[in-house]
Amino acid sequence: MCPPPPVKRPDPGRVIMTASRPDGYLTTREAAALIRVSRETISAWRRLGILMPQGLDERGYPLHTAEAVQAAEERVRLNGLAKGGYDPRRLRGRPREPEATQAEERQIAA
Repeated sequence: MCPPPPVKRPDPGRVIMTASRPDGYLTTREAAALIRVSRETISAWRRLGILMPQGLDERGYPLHTAEAVQAAEERVRLNGLAKGGYDPRRLRGRPREPEATQAEERQIAA
């Protein structure tokens, strides 16, 4: 018996996701998984008006399209770059420096 042909895997940094709903909308959990953030982040974006629901499910929970979720993430990223000069994606998992250290660095630079 021949072994099956190797399966070509997509880029490991890229998430390919299909909606579990037949209409193509994503639940909050699926939207969060698509862009690798928490469900709380998606909910916060809705509260802040960054991401608007494109529909509601049969229980009244918000639904989103993949395009809307990706556009909201890009909006947040560009806002971080414009206002703070940093990409929020690059901050993930990095501990923040204590305020005292930042203040000391400012004094040294001056």
